[in-house]
Amino acid sequence: MASWRDIAAGRGLVDQTHGAGRMPALPTRIARCPRDCPSAANVTVHMVKQMQHSESQILPSRVWQIGVPVAIFSLALVLRGIAIFQLANTPFFKGLIIDGREYYDWGLRIAQGQLLWNEPLFRAPLYPYLLGLILMCFGPHVLGIYVVQAVLGAANCVLIYWLGLALLGRRVGVLAGVGAALYGAFIYFGARVETVTLVIFLNLVFALVLVRATKKWKSAWWVVVGVLLGLSALARATILVLLPVLIVWIVVACRSQAHRRWICLAGLLVGTLCTVGPVVAWNLYLAGKFIGIAYSGGINFYIGNNANYEEVLAIRPGYAWDRLVSEPIRAGEAATAVESSGYFLRKGLRFILTQPLAYALLVGKKTLIFFNAHEISRNEHIGFIQSHLGLFRWPLVGYGVVCPLALVGLILGLKRRERIGVLYLMCAFYVVTVAVLFFVAARYRLPIVPYFLILASGAIIWLAGQLRVKRYYPGQDVSRRDGPLGSARVVAFALGGIVVSALVVNLDLIGCQRYYYARPHILLAQVLHDQKDYERALGELDKAEQKGDEDPEIYYTRAKIYETLGDDSRAMKELEQSLALAPDYFEAYIRLGALAGKTGNFERASQVLQRALALAPSNSHVYYYLGLLALEQGNVEKAIAELERAKQLKPPDYEIHFRLGMIYGQMWNDAAALREFKAAAELNPTSAEVQESLGVALHAMGKYDQARKPWQKSLQLNPEQPQVHYNLACAEAILGNSAGALRHLDQALRQGYNDYPSVAENPDLASLHNEPAFQEMLRQLRNESLENVPQ
Repeated sequence: MASWRDIAAGRGLVDQTHGAGRMPALPTRIARCPRDCPSAANVTVHMVKQMQHSESQILPSRVWQIGVPVAIFSLALVLRGIAIFQLANTPFFKGLIIDGREYYDWGLRIAQGQLLWNEPLFRAPLYPYLLGLILMCFGPHVLGIYVVQAVLGAANCVLIYWLGLALLGRRVGVLAGVGAALYGAFIYFGARVETVTLVIFLNLVFALVLVRATKKWKSAWWVVVGVLLGLSALARATILVLLPVLIVWIVVACRSQAHRRWICLAGLLVGTLCTVGPVVAWNLYLAGKFIGIAYSGGINFYIGNNANYEEVLAIRPGYAWDRLVSEPIRAGEAATAVESSGYFLRKGLRFILTQPLAYALLVGKKTLIFFNAHEISRNEHIGFIQSHLGLFRWPLVGYGVVCPLALVGLILGLKRRERIGVLYLMCAFYVVTVAVLFFVAARYRLPIVPYFLILASGAIIWLAGQLRVKRYYPGQDVSRRDGPLGSARVVAFALGGIVVSALVVNLDLIGCQRYYYARPHILLAQVLHDQKDYERALGELDKAEQKGDEDPEIYYTRAKIYETLGDDSRAMKELEQSLALAPDYFEAYIRLGALAGKTGNFERASQVLQRALALAPSNSHVYYYLGLLALEQGNVEKAIAELERAKQLKPPDYEIHFRLGMIYGQMWNDAAALREFKAAAELNPTSAEVQESLGVALHAMGKYDQARKPWQKSLQLNPEQPQVHYNLACAEAILGNSAGALRHLDQALRQGYNDYPSVAENPDLASLHNEPAFQEMLRQLRNESLENVPQ
């Protein structure tokens, strides 16, 4: 019987992976046929003719090398373009939340020139730097991000085709590439600000180079393997688990060639260290202790390994998440976020060591969840967003189809495990890291799908080849074996395995398809609030409340909307309702205290903020609002003290620096004001108000030329700012640029600037007094001022 490799390469005809013209071995044993069946010799001749006919129909090599990858890339890009187009008509297009918002803000700071981070990393940095490059090239618009990720996702489909071609032949590669182009989760995550598309790209390139390196066994190839391993780790650090595995692989494969073994090991380690070393060293310098690429591993490890796995995993960003994160500080076992990571790591390990049976059962449960068809959401609800996109009502490829076929392909591929060892390596890596070490979520499981697609395609091609060959033996005895994988029993076993695994994968046996009914509507309401669509946001919160979930986030979000609309009393009632459901919701206490101070009830504001301080003693926002409360009461010194305290805590907030800058500016402390406005601009480079204030501080310090840049940036963010145009006119006049000064002054007047005494008497504009254009502007402004004087 033809081997799986032969059949996969060309329907059992030609081993196209190693070149045409090499015929597979014919069956050495043919089942007995009835008398009216053709003789064994005739059957053999017929098979050879069929092989020669099929071989003549194989596409030219140029078509395989160029045409097929282009077709796969085009199909994938068109589908991703449709998804982006449909997403543009929903609030989710610009609605970034949680991780997506943090990635975007980080990338924006990089695009603005802040290339180095000034505190230890919680997340791997490569994806934000990619975003920074995209935003630098295309501007601060999410469309550029989605387009680049669509191209990257289409390239991933081609890489899957090439990897399938290299391991199992052309037909497997084509089927896997087309399946990747049609795979729904690939399309979805390509249209979100998520790192997974980049992770898949880097891992596929790494796998392709690893295949080459294991054939060549040269140091240069292993240096490239190390560099790609390091780059992938800078996108998601868990892949470094493969480093010791690759070291063992090299040692075993080159055990009889010591020289080659050492140069390959050296190449791998040098490539990896040169890539991740600078990031690790900079984090070590900032943290004062070794944290690796990022310190998020501790809390993620605890989420996946604890006695209350489902309850902890269900925690979403909000009051419950903040409560969990602040646990080490409240327990007195950590003072910084880095130390908190160690606390959670120790807590997870304590569970494993003290409750080994419960841990073993949990690992089994997570493994079943890993192989379940349901795409588990983490921050955003995947199904809720997909329901707004018509593309996902099409018959796209999903995990429930790919996984059962891939599991059978894993078994069928054991005969070729040395050839396709990379697939086994990558699959084992993702099962161990996601299902054993951490926790299962769609975006963490998705990178295994490219290798599942190749294995699933191999199983399909193998089965198709078996069924095709069987028809040449109309009277064969199915009880006899034709080879290791050639019997009808093996075919029946494979088909049965597909059916059984499909049932296990697609049935919700352990309740992993739990739907959080209210949460998607709350998230959509938050997105609509950010987009100033308050009516629809309130409607979504009403829907969330009708779902029956008593979620304090519903009332907290509604309070934010009412506060924005100026209805402070109603906002305070919503906050009280939120606190009735969650008495430890310190963010609600902070906002309630701020509103009480805003309405003049200083005593209640102080009580509520003190309650928030007891719940979150290291939260910067508590001290920020305590500072504002002191400022409202006229105690400037206390306000500065509270704001300075807030500035030293996490999370860093540009509003703290901005408010301090305003206070110092009013006290004529220009140097301190400039320092605070610079810090605010670094934290939030997209605030037009901050950029304007930074320019004012620079102007006050006599740095007129430097003041122009933040003012120009402020106008880019918000062109309708007559005061900023007037400020630029003053700076240009001082610097002797009369044309620029007149242009900005004219624009300020056109936008409604009407302070005639300021224009007429400002010494900054003295160089323009002899300009006819200035005199004409001054005359018009004076006439308008006289017309506005009440009679």
